Amino acid sequence: MDMQFVQPSAEIMDVAVAGLRHMAEHSSSRELRRHPVDQLRLTYPQQVYLLGLDDIRAGRNLESARPSGWRYLVQSPDGRAIAIAESVTDPRGGQVFAHLNYGPFVAGTAETLRVAERANLPSAEVRLLEVPALYLVALWLQHRDGATLIPIAPTPSGIEANRSYPTRELLDLLRGRARQLPDIDAQDGRGD
Repeated sequence: MDMQFVQPSAEIMDVAVAGLRHMAEHSSSRELRRHPVDQLRLTYPQQVYLLGLDDIRAGRNLESARPSGWRYLVQSPDGRAIAIAESVTDPRGGQVFAHLNYGPFVAGTAETLRVAERANLPSAEVRLLEVPALYLVALWLQHRDGATLIPIAPTPSGIEANRSYPTRELLDLLRGRARQLPDIDAQDGRGD
C-alpha cells in the first residue's frame, strides 16, 4: 500500500524539532542520550485527531474527530524507533511541544506502520485517531473507498492490535465499550 504522510508546516515542524532537541539534551533516557541529537530524526508525521466519549456514545463517525496536534516517530541513526514525539494545538491555534513517549506505543506504532505498508488497501493518507476515554490509539488510513482503522498496541480488551477494521466495525465495538462505562455526570448529580 502507498501511504501518504501529510507534511506539517515548517512552523509546526520547528516546534517538534525544538522540543526533541530540548528533551534529548535533558532526558534521563539512556537510549535517547546515546545518540547525538543532530542524528535523531522525526519520521512518519501523523496529524492527530481526537474522538470523545460523548461522540462515541452518540454514534458519531470520524467526521466528528477534532484535530489536536501532530505525532512523529523518533528514529535513531540506525533507523530504530526509540520514542514518539507529540505536539498539541494550544488555545490560540498554535502548536506547542507536548512530550516524548518511550513506552509500549513506540514499538506498537512501528509495527502498525509495517502492517499498514503490507495491507492490501488503496493509496491512503495516514492520520492518527485517539479515543482517550477508551485507551485507543489507531492508525487512520483515509483512502478513496473511505477509511480503515488499524489499532496500535497496546489496545483495550476486545480490540485486536494491527487488524484492519472498517471504520463502522471498530466504532461499533467502541460504542459497546462506551456504554459499559458509568456516566460520571449522572453519578454526581449533574446528569439526567
